[in-house]
Amino acid sequence: MVASGTTDTVFSLRPRTLDEYIGQEPVKKTVKFIIEASIVKETVLPHMLMQGPAGHGKTSLVNVLAKTRGVELTTLLAPSISTTEELTTAIVAGSAGRIVFIDEIHRLRPKQQEAIYSAMEDFKIETVVGSGRYAYKQETRLLPFSLMGATTNPGMLSKPLL
Repeated sequence: MVASGTTDTVFSLRPRTLDEYIGQEPVKKTVKFIIEASIVKETVLPHMLMQGPAGHGKTSLVNVLAKTRGVELTTLLAPSISTTEELTTAIVAGSAGRIVFIDEIHRLRPKQQEAIYSAMEDFKIETVVGSGRYAYKQETRLLPFSLMGATTNPGMLSKPLL
């Protein structure tokens, strides 16, 4: 949407900075600390799980994190991921330092949750190629990334993923 009378000002309903993010002051303080620490340490943001009721700003906060750090953001909606291959392809693709955001992460199937453990811990993904006695595991190294999930129901996540 363009402001009336101008052609260069764009308004957004979503906040672009922590200062524009309204409310949740303790969360903002923690997130600001996390951002500053990643800058000082020259590392990617840590993996995070955002939990809370619908409409409380989890997606907005992830967008602010990506904009603040100046990194690529890949957004996935868990119910739309039908195969583990789709999930791993989204994690593999992209630049170093990017954020892979999975909304409704609690709705990933257990096999899909398992597929992202080693990606998060070791920045690698193992896939099985072929079938039967000709099947073999192929390891794909990943560029460092941050996995961020949003959930309204953390009890549905597997214990290892938590």
